[in-house]
Amino acid sequence: MPKRVMVVDDDSAVLESCENILTDEGYEVETAANGSAGLELLKRGSFDLALVDLKMPGMNGLEMLEAARRHQPDLVVIIFTGYATIETAVEAIKLGAFNYVTKPFTSAELVATVEKGLMRGDLVHQSVRLRAENAGKSPCESMIWQSPVMEATLNTLRKVAASDANILITGESGTGKELAARCIHSCSRRAKEPFVAVDCAAIPDHLLESELFGYEKGAFTGADHRKRGLLELADGGTLVLDEIGEMSLNLQARLLRVLQERSFRHLGGEKLLSVNIRLISSTNRDLEADVHQERFRSDLLFRLNVVNVKMPPLRERQGDVPLLCSHFLLVHARNLGRAAISLSPEASEVLEHYPWPGNVRELENIIERAVVLNEDGLIGVADLPDFIVEGVESNEHAAGGTAYKSVRSAWIDSQGKQYFSELLARHKGNISSAAREAQISRKSFYQMMKKFDLEPRRKALES
Repeated sequence: MPKRVMVVDDDSAVLESCENILTDEGYEVETAANGSAGLELLKRGSFDLALVDLKMPGMNGLEMLEAARRHQPDLVVIIFTGYATIETAVEAIKLGAFNYVTKPFTSAELVATVEKGLMRGDLVHQSVRLRAENAGKSPCESMIWQSPVMEATLNTLRKVAASDANILITGESGTGKELAARCIHSCSRRAKEPFVAVDCAAIPDHLLESELFGYEKGAFTGADHRKRGLLELADGGTLVLDEIGEMSLNLQARLLRVLQERSFRHLGGEKLLSVNIRLISSTNRDLEADVHQERFRSDLLFRLNVVNVKMPPLRERQGDVPLLCSHFLLVHARNLGRAAISLSPEASEVLEHYPWPGNVRELENIIERAVVLNEDGLIGVADLPDFIVEGVESNEHAAGGTAYKSVRSAWIDSQGKQYFSELLARHKGNISSAAREAQISRKSFYQMMKKFDLEPRRKALES
């Protein structure tokens, strides 16, 4: 079913151009010449995305944005703007718009922005769906593990949850730091209070300040109403600052003052607001090294790091990969409306011995890719990206591990003919040279040639 896109602009040429461009891309497009007409379209049916001009007579783009999101909260809104009003367009993003397109724009710019907006909408819908499916389950219960190192980590999470101490969760990207924070919150006495998380690396510093502290009407251009910040929204509950190592020194100083005084002011405000929060921070950086390099405040680190919880990388979680694979296979097959999909024993062994530099997040991405591309209900070694198999070979060979042979055997069965044929061609039929690159003996190389019915050098040159 095609995605539905609404275009609202008082310029008929813009409406016609957008309709032609987006219709050619396969979208279902409806247009409106003003904000009121756009709202009437929304009342007759929902849309996946709306393109709205910032400057229109009557209801302007910001007013349209606010009214549209009241009517359809999950609507992705992109603002049209001229160069002179980019600052106001940025404020529209603060108020909930996904992005803006500057006039005049090219077809490629319009299509790329719409595609990104629709992808964001899909992610939001998927998140809502998964939250509904996991309703009633605590984050700790939804973690997949059997390894001793994860058992010890979960025991630590449960212990620290009983206190109100600030927690610093460290670990590589993709290890599940936010899930650990949710686990702490769900096991704490604040479990029924708000859980508010913000990614400090994903928001520019000047926007992050307004997101955290909120602002008063008139605090800056476009601030036409009072907005509560995340500190205020998290009052009584838990605030999670993900990737706090990316926060600027200036904002670190403001956060330190909040932790010391348990109070703050809105941007542009005079009233002192009290706040009662449990702060959990996370980072993949070495904050102590950042302190020495004067990139992070030592006094703030002392405040944040009352208790440190380190999330183990996936390569140290012995036995957890197969369980995670089964879980992600089930989740992504169900999301795509597919029947059950399985891993072959060879593919499972490859995945179990890959070093996973991107950790659980990388594993889920690989499983999702395999599910999307799979056609027969069984994922084999040949269905995995080449870099996964090559990474296993390199890792296990260097370590002298026993898994190297079995993984290599599985890879040879699925891709060996092409591999050895390309080796012969690259070394112009010189078997000794090709065998050295393959790191096997001449005898083994001859066996591979026989196995895959490859011609020896003389016959290859004669053909």
